[in-house]
Amino acid sequence: MISRKELQYVNKKIGNVPYPGDDYAEQVMAELKEAHDLFKAQYNGKTYNMILSNGQEFPFSIMDKNLCHMLGIDGKSMFNSEYGREVASKVLGLDYFVPTYEVLQRIIERSDDVIDNERKEGSYKFLNFYKTMIKCAIFKKMTTFKDFNFGFINFDKSKYDQNTTSSYYSPNSTSYIFMPSEEVLIPYFMVGFVKDNNSEFHVPETVIAPEDYYNFFIEQELLLPLQVLIDDNDSFTKWVSSPEELLKLINRYENIIAKHNTRSKINIYEAYKLALTQLASQGNQRKLTM
Repeated sequence: MISRKELQYVNKKIGNVPYPGDDYAEQVMAELKEAHDLFKAQYNGKTYNMILSNGQEFPFSIMDKNLCHMLGIDGKSMFNSEYGREVASKVLGLDYFVPTYEVLQRIIERSDDVIDNERKEGSYKFLNFYKTMIKCAIFKKMTTFKDFNFGFINFDKSKYDQNTTSSYYSPNSTSYIFMPSEEVLIPYFMVGFVKDNNSEFHVPETVIAPEDYYNFFIEQELLLPLQVLIDDNDSFTKWVSSPEELLKLINRYENIIAKHNTRSKINIYEAYKLALTQLASQGNQRKLTM
């Protein structure tokens, strides 16, 4: 379970975060490797397209260039200072700027050396272990799309700004996928997406575990995921949500709206239209068999 202490350190600068001890550091490295393995198995080289209950299609992809940031690691700033470059060369074997995905791979491959470095007082730090632990937990939850245990927010940042005084939110995400966390302190994990500048896909911009999750729902449009289509070039897979899964998500939306008075709009037009079409088709089939 995620503790208050872990949440306390998530948004602090690495230099202000204490070393958590060898056991915790080793556990984080194991979680980091598992998240990387999940990325290779479920996202690398694949594209996703989500069909939503307002008729909207949401094509998205998690690219290798997104992964380091998603897992809470700044793979760039180490190359911005002479000292950072010196430590990157000594610990990671990187003598010059490389793509962040390669930085992540080196951290995993040289986890023992990274832990030795992080343990030293005054050394240049690569990781906020608490932040990476939580980000890995969120990433693993994202791999359960087939279960349709997630919701979708068509996010309007201007409404968030109008209705909250929180300084927590700064990214420019236009859509959020959220899923139950099974945690006590933070009921939901959330992943914000923006349109990628170099492709047709949306990509993750922010991965968060907000305690004030309900602020992200205020006056927003909530959608149901009807289908998830996966293309990995060699094969095409389609996952379709069941009526039971959709009703469960609608109930979840209604509970959040009622509990926090979020005044959200649940748009199920396309799902309703599809259900009526299926009922009409079944009715016509019955007539033909009479």
